Amino acid sequence: MVQQINPSASEIVLGAAVGDDGDQIVDNSTVGSILNPGVSAAAVIDPLSASGLTSLSILIMKSPTAFETIDTVTNAKLASPLIVVARNPSNSPNFKIDLHFTPLSSMSSGNYDEYNCAFYNVNAFKWDRTGCSNTVYNSTENRYSCNCNHTTSFGLIWLPSEGLQSVGRRDLRPVDIASLVFQSLSIVCFIIIIIHSLATYCITCFSIVINCLLYNYHYTFSCNTTSQSNQKFTII
Repeated sequence: MVQQINPSASEIVLGAAVGDDGDQIVDNSTVGSILNPGVSAAAVIDPLSASGLTSLSILIMKSPTAFETIDTVTNAKLASPLIVVARNPSNSPNFKIDLHFTPLSSMSSGNYDEYNCAFYNVNAFKWDRTGCSNTVYNSTENRYSCNCNHTTSFGLIWLPSEGLQSVGRRDLRPVDIASLVFQSLSIVCFIIIIIHSLATYCITCFSIVINCLLYNYHYTFSCNTTSQSNQKFTII
């Protein structure tokens, strides 16, 4: 889809979608109803972003088989249709585009934590999340949504949870924060126990040394006293 944008028109083109009903152009009159259950991918720019554009180009590939394993750095896999977006001018300010993806049936993992919106970084040869928001999952329609502040090639990527940090920013969820807090407390408690044990051991050793010194002093003093008594007895 390539559309000229006329901000003064009654219907302003904002994006495109593909699904069971075929390809659809999204404008300001249909944007509220475009996300029906049959939509597999959609890209819709914010209405405020359209005011600074003269044209908008969107290409959606429903079966991007050739791009599924294009990332050889993180091994992230493309799990949705591929959305390619371009705008003119390319540096228009305050740009925002909403992206919606339904996972390909062949890539369904059953774990929503393993899916994330990303763009393909042609300089790093990998999928990258920079400039994109957290991915929100709609369980009713099995759809993932996010928004980004730039235009390029977008997709829903699949990567096991332990590998997500290599794709870019991963914001911590409340459960992650709670886990880190409890782990930190456990470490602190363990350190306190070690310090307490060492302190107790040192105090015990110090007490033993003091007792030994006192015993030796008492024994030496007793010997000296006995020696002096014997000397006195001899003189008499």
